[in-house]
Amino acid sequence: MNRAELILALKSLKDGLSLLEHDLNGLASEFVYAKSIKSKAENLSARWFQELDLALRMFAFPEEVISHYHKTFHSLLELSIPPKSRKSSYLKIVGEALKGFTKDLLIPAYKVSNAVSSTKPLEEIESQTSGNEMEYLRESLGCAQQGYLRASTILGWCAAIHRMQKTVEKLGFQELNKKFQEMLNTTGRYKKHGKNLSISTLSELQTTVFDADLLWVLEYWGLIDASQHERLSICLEMRNTSAHPGDVKMTEENIASFFSDLKMYVYDNPKLQFSK
Repeated sequence: MNRAELILALKSLKDGLSLLEHDLNGLASEFVYAKSIKSKAENLSARWFQELDLALRMFAFPEEVISHYHKTFHSLLELSIPPKSRKSSYLKIVGEALKGFTKDLLIPAYKVSNAVSSTKPLEEIESQTSGNEMEYLRESLGCAQQGYLRASTILGWCAAIHRMQKTVEKLGFQELNKKFQEMLNTTGRYKKHGKNLSISTLSELQTTVFDADLLWVLEYWGLIDASQHERLSICLEMRNTSAHPGDVKMTEENIASFFSDLKMYVYDNPKLQFSK
């Protein structure tokens, strides 16, 4: 989402809130039963959470502003779910959302610089993430927006390796131990990466198996192929370079390639999925 798209999205949301307020004021009943009104409230809330929450973080809007509207739209969403809610409760929440909308969101949107375009692939995977993975992703985007590309790379890799580790947890640690043992007993390219392990928890996986070794076992397992392994190894090297002192710099082109590869070979990979 670029700046122009952000402004249009904010204007559309504000217009939707104003229309909802108008409809609520036209009700004679003390309670809201109409599905049309409840649906408008639900859709407006969904647009905030699915489009604008992360977009505003990308443009480095103040966290306290985002948090305020996050809570406001959460309250609006809660009102839209029960069979009925008081009209006065709706009007209070909608009024709170509209009160500072122009000052807090619209005017600042005209002043911000365009977001870092290289983070577009990670914007597109927002719906595929949750929990710790989402936190890593949001911090990575925030760092990129501020120009801290090394930090963004490190946190972006944290999100991706979390996805791989959780996939292994879903498939079973016994199977992981078995795959490492099989690799140890081969005579081909996997042998030197085999291990005699007895991992039984996610914590043990995170503290015992290096990221590079995890990529090797994922390839042997058939969860990634050799070419995907190679590209992800480059991403890991970029992460390692960013995490240690040195003169190597991360550029917009570097991070664009990094995020694009993570999206294609991790998040868009149907074999690297887990129940959230």
